[in-house]
Parts: sequence; C-alpha cells; structure tokens
Amino acid sequence: MAVDLTTLANDSAERGLEILRKVVPEGRLPSSGHVAKFMRANGVPLVIQAINTTAERIREAERGHRTPVENPWDYVRAIVNGQPARATYLYLLIHLWELALRSRIELVMNAVNGPDWFRDPADYLSKPNALHLFEHHEFRARLFVEKVDAPYGKVVAPGIVFADGLIQELYLPTLQNIVLDNWGIFGTHLATYFGTKAKAAATVHRIHEARTAVMHAREIQNVFFRRSVDALRAGLEALEFDVDKTLNAINERNPQAEDLDLFVEGTPAKESSTAPLSPGKS
Repeated sequence: MAVDLTTLANDSAERGLEILRKVVPEGRLPSSGHVAKFMRANGVPLVIQAINTTAERIREAERGHRTPVENPWDYVRAIVNGQPARATYLYLLIHLWELALRSRIELVMNAVNGPDWFRDPADYLSKPNALHLFEHHEFRARLFVEKVDAPYGKVVAPGIVFADGLIQELYLPTLQNIVLDNWGIFGTHLATYFGTKAKAAATVHRIHEARTAVMHAREIQNVFFRRSVDALRAGLEALEFDVDKTLNAINERNPQAEDLDLFVEGTPAKESSTAPLSPGKS
C-alpha cells in the first residue's frame, strides 16, 4: 500500500500551528505543509514540545520576563536543532574521554603490574564487574576462555598477546570500572580533580548517562547537558586535556580532507567546513 507523504503529520502540524496562532499573527507562521515536513523529519513529539516552549517564551516576553522572540518559527527550529548540536558536542567529549581512559589504563597498569597485567580480570576487576564482562560483552567468546583454576573461571584468550589488544575491545563502562576498582593506583593521579572514590564514581556515572543519551538519540535537556559537560570536562582535565584547545584543534581539521592533504604543498593549514562547536542555548 502506497503512503502519501504529503498527508503524513498534517493533523499534527495543524495542532502545532494552532498553539502558535494563539500568540503569533498568522502572517508570521509557515504553511501547514512546511511544518508537517519538519515534523516528518524530526518527530512529532519533539516539534510539538518545541512549539509549546516557544509559545510559553512568547507569553513570558509579553509579560516582560524575557526578551521578545523575533521569529517564532526560527525559534522552534533552533530548539529542535539544539538536540543534535548538544549531542555532537557531548559526543566529542565522550570520544576524547574514552580514548584517554584507554591510554591511561594501559600506561599505569603496565608500569605498576607489568605487561601481562591484563591476563586475568580477577587482578583488576571486582567479581561482579568481571562476571558482567564475561556474560554480556558482545565479543566475549573471542576475548575470554575458560580456566578452571582462575578466580572467576575465565581469563583473557591467549591469542590476545598485548594489553592494547584487550583494552581496545573494552567498552566505556568496563574501562571506568577498571579505574574505580583500582582506585588505590589511579586515585593518586585523579583525586585532585575527582576527590574521593565515591565522587569519582558519581562523575563517571554521569558520563555514562551522557553516552547513553547521545548514542540512543534521546532528549538532552538544559540541566542534563550542563551536568554532563561539567562531568566530562572534569574527567578530561584530570587526564591532562586542555579541553578548549583540543576542541578548537578538532574543529579546525576539515573532515573531508584526506590525511595526505596535510602534506600537499599549497593546501591551507586550516580548513573548516563546519561552524565552531560550542554548547548551544535554546
């Protein structure tokens, strides 16, 4: 059965426009078809929520509590587009955090326990965290083998020769668990930024919540966004990042350019096909 795209979301578009007509003259609003198309792309609930927020903002402006909204539909679009903008910003921080954790874990554990530190997860993970890894990791059949005399019954597969072969396979929750389960080692470097182990656990929990929201395209509200950014920036600074300098350097790199282009004579040193990344405000 063929579906006529022009009719999808029309009723919802009319409902949204009716909300705006109560606070905005008709001539300042887009057509129903334009709104319906925007809803089909972005989701009816998100757009309706943005419309309600815009209408309330206009009412507050009329009461003198907010600055006026010059273009109501642009304001709706800005709220909706703020979701992927915030997700993009958080994703970059999460990406850096995960990379930095892998590096720090490998360096510290190698220095303290030698290059074979990763062989038996009982040496660096609590039993609940190790068992969860054995039972739920996507590639557990390749990463771990049975060993009857091992404390938790399994060890890292012998085919994984070096620590980075395992570290690169571990997901963020396990990386964070390694740090927390070995706080006596890592805390000497991180406590200045995180404080106690309990405070560190709260910070990494917030980072995990942010990752889940970003990866599953969930709503990122103002308070959640600011709290997530604060946690990630604290973690990155603890791992020696100059966060703003790093983000600026990433933004200056043209993602369309091949690596070889960096060495071609005449290629601009700094190319950017995107606007600077910064936390958005709705």
